[in-house]
Amino acid sequence: MEEMKDDSNPIRKKLRNTPNEDSQDSQEKVASITISDISNYYYLNCDKFLKLKSRRSHDKKPILQSMKGRTLRGASLQRGRNFEIEVENHLRSLHKDNFIKRKLSHDETINLLREAKCDQIFCQMLFNVHEEFYKKFNIKNIIEIRQFKPDFIIVKEEGGKKKLLIYDAKSSKCIQDYHKLQVALYAYLLGFIVQDIPELTISYTGGIYLPPLKLQEFSIDPLLPKVELLFREKLPRIIKTPKLPWHYNDRCKSCQFVNTCRNEAKGTIAAIPYLSLEEAVKLKKLIQVRDDADADIEDLNDYLSNIDVYDERAKADYHVVKNIIKYDEKLKNSPYLNVKPRKAQFVGVPTTDFPQRSDHNLLITMSLDNVSLKPFGWGICLYTSYKETKHQFRESESISINDDPHKEFISLMDKFTTVLEKCLEYLEKDKLRVCAFVYYEREKEFIQNSLLEIMSIESSSTDLSAIKRKAERCFFGLFKNKNDDGHITEFPRMIVLEQVIIRSVAIHVPGFYRFDDIWEQLMKPILNDQELLNSLEPYIKEIDLRNIYNSWGHPDKNLETNKAHLLRTDFGYAVIKAYYELLQEYTCDNLIN
Repeated sequence: MEEMKDDSNPIRKKLRNTPNEDSQDSQEKVASITISDISNYYYLNCDKFLKLKSRRSHDKKPILQSMKGRTLRGASLQRGRNFEIEVENHLRSLHKDNFIKRKLSHDETINLLREAKCDQIFCQMLFNVHEEFYKKFNIKNIIEIRQFKPDFIIVKEEGGKKKLLIYDAKSSKCIQDYHKLQVALYAYLLGFIVQDIPELTISYTGGIYLPPLKLQEFSIDPLLPKVELLFREKLPRIIKTPKLPWHYNDRCKSCQFVNTCRNEAKGTIAAIPYLSLEEAVKLKKLIQVRDDADADIEDLNDYLSNIDVYDERAKADYHVVKNIIKYDEKLKNSPYLNVKPRKAQFVGVPTTDFPQRSDHNLLITMSLDNVSLKPFGWGICLYTSYKETKHQFRESESISINDDPHKEFISLMDKFTTVLEKCLEYLEKDKLRVCAFVYYEREKEFIQNSLLEIMSIESSSTDLSAIKRKAERCFFGLFKNKNDDGHITEFPRMIVLEQVIIRSVAIHVPGFYRFDDIWEQLMKPILNDQELLNSLEPYIKEIDLRNIYNSWGHPDKNLETNKAHLLRTDFGYAVIKAYYELLQEYTCDNLIN
């Protein structure tokens, strides 16, 4: 492994330059962020996120979204902590006396490093950011980097010197660039600290543990210029700029400020949902009329009204703008901006992914415990094309929040595959045309991964062999779209309703469509089935996957998990019916015109 030598180490080499401290008024509030905040900033690619995170707790109004009870975000954090403990126990068992984890002050930690021995592992030791760091970048009165705790620091010897390797634990499927950057940030900041300990240096090699206890090492050297650029230019600019350009779209779903920004996105370019950042930048550049502000919907409307059709360059730009906003010649506007009345409209040609006709619709839903990554509940319902529910194929099942999801996984999937296999056999026997539907892409992934996991379990148990056979039958019935001769089969396909709606339906909301947006603008104004609407309306805010998870096992929640999954299949069926009715309305309008 390579080592940062004294004469080439970009950390040590540049520490000699220590400009005067920033002369900004020391009474001004200093922004404050963590290394995790910076990592999330690179994940979201959003300056506004870091600006919001940097506000200190003494602001009059807290800006964080309040989230009570069980949440998906909280579960993700818990899964991360669980995996850190798993890695910690693994390393402790291997290194025993050389594994060190203590609650120490910063000074005590530094003294421990001075006495560090090769092969020692320091676990989650707390460090303050060195004053030389602030002097180097002249940002003492602009930004505070809070105390940081690398998951693991490993002491290695090479060439007669001791070097420190930084390892982090991430409960992810694969390493992302922002994971590597977090390790590089730890290494960079530790470089300032060990300058006072001549016998120590920082390694160019970092590492990340992924489940199941798999270490992947990488070079942090290529990341150091990005780290320096962040501290020298990006962070000061973000903190000092009163109003940052930003764009609200579907990447914001996982951000804790999603509701704050959604309210502020009204009237911005984000009024065109699912507009990528690249498209938004291009669109703003083409329609910009003022130098002192971001282009917004008002600018877009002015642009569309005042285009010079005789200017060839302007015409070329006009076609680019029309393509981005999916301009409708009949409406003389983007369907996303034609907000009177506020109801869903088709965008161009209806998607070919949606079946024109089927005898039956099979709705499936599945919920995942975000801590164990195992399913905790599912629902299945078969509907005929003539509004009949096949009650013999209307089932749901769930486990208690107090159950071990790993132990209950096989039992839960046994019941799931039993119901699903019987349903498939019924459809095949009568040669019925059917399509299988889920609402979210991640539900499709849950189902697919759960079936594959059952199929991959090695066991000589007769009972498990039967479950594996059913799982295989269900997997190929739902996800294999070709016969042995290579021809596409009609029965069945797994269709993701949300993706169909995104591609072919305009809903008048900024950024992305939420569950209740579909309800308010597609189903309520379009669906001609009041009985179905009435059965869903009292529960519409409780049957999104996020809310099912939040209420799972919650003593104050009235909607039982099994019922929630069945109502969710009814919601999916209602979406299908509303889509067909919208398609019919769209087709009739085109014939009249």
